[in-house]
Amino acid sequence: MRWGGAKILFRAPSIAAMPSTGHTPVASLPTGTVTFLFTDIEGSTALWDQRAEAMRDALARHDALLHQTIAAHRGSVVKTLGDGLVAVFDAASDALAACVEAQRALQRATARRDGDHASGVAIRVRMGLHTGEAESRNGDYFGTALNVAARVMTAAHGEQILVSLATAEVVRGQLPHGVTLREIGEFQLKGIGRPERLLQILAPDLRDEFPPSPGEIHHESAALPRSLTSFIGRRRELAELATLLARTRLLTLTAVGGSGKTRLALEFAHSQQSQFPGGVWFVDLAPVAAPERLPLAVADSLGVQESAGPTITEALCARLEHRRALIVLDNCEHLVAACADLVQAILARTGQAKVLATSRERLGVPGEQTMTVRPLDVAAPAGPGATETSDAVLLFAERAQLADPAFALTARTLPAVEDICRRLEGLPLAIELAAARAKVLPVGEIAARLQDRFRLLTGGAGFPSRHQTLRGVISWSFDQLEQHEKSGLCSLSVFAGGWTLGGAAAVAELADEFAAVDMLSRFVDKSLVIVEHEAHGEPRYRMLETVRAYALEQLTATGEGPAARDRHARHFVEVVSAIESSQTSPRTMCERLAHDFDNLMAANDWLAEQPLQAEAGLRLATALGDVLRERAHPRIGRAIVERALKRPGVPASGTASAHALALMGDFATDIGEWQDGTPYLRQALAAARDAGDLYWTLRATRKLGESIADGGDVELGKKYLEDAVVLGRAHGGHYEVSAALVGLGEIARFEGRVDDAARFYEEALAISRELGYGMSNLLLNLAIVANEREDYLLAGRYVREAAAEITSQFPRSRFDEIWLPEHAAALAASVGDGSFAARMLGALDAACGESGHSLQVADVRFLMTRVERARSELGETAFAEARDAGRALSLEQAIGEMNAWIDHFLAGT
Repeated sequence: MRWGGAKILFRAPSIAAMPSTGHTPVASLPTGTVTFLFTDIEGSTALWDQRAEAMRDALARHDALLHQTIAAHRGSVVKTLGDGLVAVFDAASDALAACVEAQRALQRATARRDGDHASGVAIRVRMGLHTGEAESRNGDYFGTALNVAARVMTAAHGEQILVSLATAEVVRGQLPHGVTLREIGEFQLKGIGRPERLLQILAPDLRDEFPPSPGEIHHESAALPRSLTSFIGRRRELAELATLLARTRLLTLTAVGGSGKTRLALEFAHSQQSQFPGGVWFVDLAPVAAPERLPLAVADSLGVQESAGPTITEALCARLEHRRALIVLDNCEHLVAACADLVQAILARTGQAKVLATSRERLGVPGEQTMTVRPLDVAAPAGPGATETSDAVLLFAERAQLADPAFALTARTLPAVEDICRRLEGLPLAIELAAARAKVLPVGEIAARLQDRFRLLTGGAGFPSRHQTLRGVISWSFDQLEQHEKSGLCSLSVFAGGWTLGGAAAVAELADEFAAVDMLSRFVDKSLVIVEHEAHGEPRYRMLETVRAYALEQLTATGEGPAARDRHARHFVEVVSAIESSQTSPRTMCERLAHDFDNLMAANDWLAEQPLQAEAGLRLATALGDVLRERAHPRIGRAIVERALKRPGVPASGTASAHALALMGDFATDIGEWQDGTPYLRQALAAARDAGDLYWTLRATRKLGESIADGGDVELGKKYLEDAVVLGRAHGGHYEVSAALVGLGEIARFEGRVDDAARFYEEALAISRELGYGMSNLLLNLAIVANEREDYLLAGRYVREAAAEITSQFPRSRFDEIWLPEHAAALAASVGDGSFAARMLGALDAACGESGHSLQVADVRFLMTRVERARSELGETAFAEARDAGRALSLEQAIGEMNAWIDHFLAGT
């Protein structure tokens, strides 16, 4: 049996000079900090069963080889175990060198006998090293270090050498020439309390690729974007990236725009997911216009919410603190200083996270390793009989066939294609733009036109020659447009993050969306615009960032930039106004604006500098605030809306002011500052009444009632809520009636009137079902009522239905998701599962801490009553441990555990 099985067989080494006991007498075993080696033959049981005689011979050679190699590297064999052995070394570097030499010798021996199946058998040995304090007695060792070394070995495959992090830290500066270490993951080793990070020894002549090892802890990993076109070439660069990233924590790919930095980084990220069990994230920074927006953009990509206390950067670092993760920051060139600050913070406050950046210049962070992304190879491989074409030619041919399926790389077309690729210096974007012309031009004509354009654009002041080449390709494409198309393309460059047909028509001043279809079709054909078909909703369009930068430069040169930005901002003000006029919920507004967050930010920044557009700026800022609230960023949203309210020229009354003031009240309530929220809501109500706006009068009345009740004046709050119900029913404000009924239900529940609360919630739910949104919050409230009535089966069904609705939404509302662990904790505590209740309470703590949100007073009383009961039954120590474990969960992990727990609970009742 193997180490870790039910039984261990001690055997005598097959060397005449060795005694027949399983222990090797050693005159003086090393003590103190030593390195243990455990070995074992993979699959030996089957080999003994099938070829016992051959195994005896193979084992004898195995024993002689290992004993000799260990002794040569100043090690001592302590004992033999089954088909393996235990050895000890004073120096970890000696242990590592012995393993490498032994594996090489074993592989040579196996290679010599592989062809002689009658007399030989191939054996593959797995090895594990761990360094720690030795505990010796009577010529043997005992204790934790020995156990860890044994378990490290069991995680290995035949021919693989694994070492613990403790050993790796000792030998990092003493590795033999050509030997490196590769982290393979974090493992929960059998019988070892804490997870262990394991590394594989890589050395020339040794096998380096193995299947996943058993026991690996699989952390969450990001869904990396997938390209719709093939990745060509770059094998050398991918290998170089792996080598460089193994010895640095920040690697920056630098090159001129259009060199393929993004595509290379993304392909590499896909290949590295197994090497980074803590996750691999890709963050596109192209739409991020302002440096202060950078931490938020990265945090959003990683699913980190704003914290009530720490900054976004601190919350991001906390998320990465114990993870071996890779973050790819793409397009850093316009945010170099901000990226440098953020990366430096991440590297300083985390121990294992690494960053791969793409930029036109290095970030300038200490310890940064840079790699220049070279152009694709233009020359075909040399050598006798070589028939392959260059990577650049292959790229052109593949992309040309996408543009024109009839295109083929033949003896007739190859010389012209090679000429094009050579003149474009192998730059991928330039080649792809040229290849797109194969739809309308023979390759000979493409080559001739490129030659003319390069001559025209050479020597522009302030640009390096390789940049002129790229500008020449883009200018050539741009110059093929009619004048009105050039104007349209330049106008579209003000969009950040893409646009719709309606947006194109408005900003490019086109007659209607049919005209936009015509124009965009031509741009798509010319590879100047990319169309992205959404799974749900209308298609969106965007430019390659290099093309957009060129078009934006042209727009600025014509002096039309301010007018285009005015049209862009006005379009989004109209979009926001149209959504507001439909009197929809903030949730629905967020859904409609999900893809245009970057555009809203850009338009808001522009309007903030236009003194005559204060009201329009307020409308846009308020819409941004609604979106940020749904994304669980109340503090950032509040800052944007507050700045807009303080601008000169903002009216004291009116719909825009009422909306903004009401939202400020919401933000205050979200973060538990009810005393600040009530004055804003009083102002919102006054502004709406002055303007005669019934909708915002109704909404502000309802919100004010909630805020006053939360602040402690329950009777006055109840009066406002009752007024909102009457007003809403009189004027068709169904959503507000439903929301006001929820508020009355909260008060009833706070006062202990459970039946009244249920009646309010059920009436509100009927309205929400008719409207088609807003059900999840009501289902959770009804779950509380069912819990109060001790109908735990019904409570579980309500929570499960609410979770299904929330997690199926697009975009998912972080604001709604946060509260799910609260209800899971209450239900678990009520049915006697105190451990899971504490775990969910910890997840709720973490979610509220990240977002800055606070529980309502009635919810606090309901939850804490049950939690305290669970704490008493479970015991303070066990409760605290379970709660701490829950705090380590991401919100997604907590919801997944909650769903599984409720499904099990419902199935068993």
